[in-house]
Amino acid sequence: MGDTEFLIDEVVDKFRFMEENERVLQDGGPRGSGTIAMNGAAAHLIRKGEQIIIMGFELAESPIQPTIVLVDSSNRVVRALTEQAGVEASM
Repeated sequence: MGDTEFLIDEVVDKFRFMEENERVLQDGGPRGSGTIAMNGAAAHLIRKGEQIIIMGFELAESPIQPTIVLVDSSNRVVRALTEQAGVEASM
């Protein structure tokens, strides 16, 4: 699935998952480098230098506080924004 060798709904052992996850992470460069690697079908839809929005999702038993960060052209955090669920952000 994606850039892994896993199949959809495949049950894999924890160690195999960790090895495959590490392989995919290494393809993107070292952590903290600011390099963003787009994998899978999405990789064909964007070009180097384009601005993108990256979102992560989580299933949780209770609401979580979102973290929104703005980055510079080297993907270094410039500013963190805070928003509360259900409250419209002011501009």
